[in-house]
Amino acid sequence: MTSLQNAQPWLLVLLLPVVVWLKMRRRQGVVSMHDGPILSSGNMLGTPGLQSMARGTIAGFAYNLLTNDAGRVMFFVELGHDSRSHIIAYGDKSDLAAGPPIYNGQLENVSLEGDFPDYFHMLCSKDAQVTVREVFAPDVMAQFADFCRSYDFEIFHDTLYISRAKNATDADDQTSLTTDLTNFLTKNAEVLKRL
Repeated sequence: MTSLQNAQPWLLVLLLPVVVWLKMRRRQGVVSMHDGPILSSGNMLGTPGLQSMARGTIAGFAYNLLTNDAGRVMFFVELGHDSRSHIIAYGDKSDLAAGPPIYNGQLENVSLEGDFPDYFHMLCSKDAQVTVREVFAPDVMAQFADFCRSYDFEIFHDTLYISRAKNATDADDQTSLTTDLTNFLTKNAEVLKRL
């Protein structure tokens, strides 16, 4: 991917969907649209005007910040390792919570303790259920739940996808996606490495 980093921005915009698709094919063999990252394919890669706004490093992770003609913004964060898991987390204000359930035949609900299920939803690939329960201790779960009240979160293999939930705007919130993501990655770098 080093040669891609030196390419013109417009070329990166054209090649990014192809690179994501090839990564999926390489890791899982032939995959259908439903076996890929759900947030990026539905809200970002499938819409016109996709363009890179910025690339760099945030809290030690390489990222690409993308936008599209619909005004959606999404961070693609490289984890630096293949988690071999598919995890989606979102809050009750997310448009994902209002839509049909996200299962695609590969994902299942993570059974959450306490009152988390009242406002926070997490799904994972069937083979990741044990790992997710081991990694997400109650304090970690609380951080993820707070973060996902404003942002949709997805891990697919070696990439973390983050976008602001459409219905989760708060007039009193003075922070930005970049600030919130920096804090989130800084606090949870070790958790992300364990997934």
